[in-house]
Amino acid sequence: MRKTYLTNAKLNVDIFAKSKAISSLDGTYQSIYKGKSQNFDELREYNVGDNVRDIDWRASARSMNILVKDYIAEKKHNVFFIIDGKYQMYANANFDEMKSDIAIDTAATLSYVAYKNGDFVGAIYTTNGDIVYHPFKQNLFNIENILKSYDEAMEKNFKKKDATSLNKSLLYATTFIKRRMILFIITDIVGLEDLDDDLLKTLAFRNDVMVVNIKDIDLFERKSYDLEKKRYFASMLLHKKKLARLEAEEKDKVFRDAESKLIRNKIAMVTIERNEEIPSKIVELLQKSKNMD
Repeated sequence: MRKTYLTNAKLNVDIFAKSKAISSLDGTYQSIYKGKSQNFDELREYNVGDNVRDIDWRASARSMNILVKDYIAEKKHNVFFIIDGKYQMYANANFDEMKSDIAIDTAATLSYVAYKNGDFVGAIYTTNGDIVYHPFKQNLFNIENILKSYDEAMEKNFKKKDATSLNKSLLYATTFIKRRMILFIITDIVGLEDLDDDLLKTLAFRNDVMVVNIKDIDLFERKSYDLEKKRYFASMLLHKKKLARLEAEEKDKVFRDAESKLIRNKIAMVTIERNEEIPSKIVELLQKSKNMD
């Protein structure tokens, strides 16, 4: 377990900002989300060029005039993370890094950017089959607590082989969280396949939803480890080209099906394999989400 969880996040943001000043992670986030969320202010008469979706038809019928809802921009946003807590997230994404560690660093980097922008941060994950909910707060201690608690939960989930579906967290969010959110779902290919279409549709109707897929290490790479049997795969298996091809084809099918499901709901996704990719992949994700509007 780490002593601090925001060190890598700060390093990610600072290094990326220096190397790509124009398209820095921090700048991309602010350019997309500054003033995007809206609060209702008042009703006024319709003017040519107003969005017809803003017409309040009931109020218009009562007043005999076409009235539209006027909005003012929110200064702060609610940034929320649904992080996959199933024990398989304790497996490797590559030879050196576990999926749960990359999930933590991804959430940390996004949380740090949100904090710098003055936004509120909250999160959900599961442990021992139960929901762990961290309400929206606006400080670094809250972010550190979210990340530390998730790391501790993953150790417990791995020991207990807790495979609670990510949909349990999605259902909680749709049922109990009424704020408009910038929502990041962090999972792997198993979680992608399991995502419930109706829950995604409900979440995407009101919120800006994005998905980060943490890549699994290929089964037939060297040093592939079997979480169930707690041992490395036999070297003879690693050279079975037909099995490797079949595994790759199955993963590709699952990924394409999940991608289609997300696109239907106008949800952007990126895949991250290594910690060093996090800043650039987050920028890519934010830009994809913006282009889906």
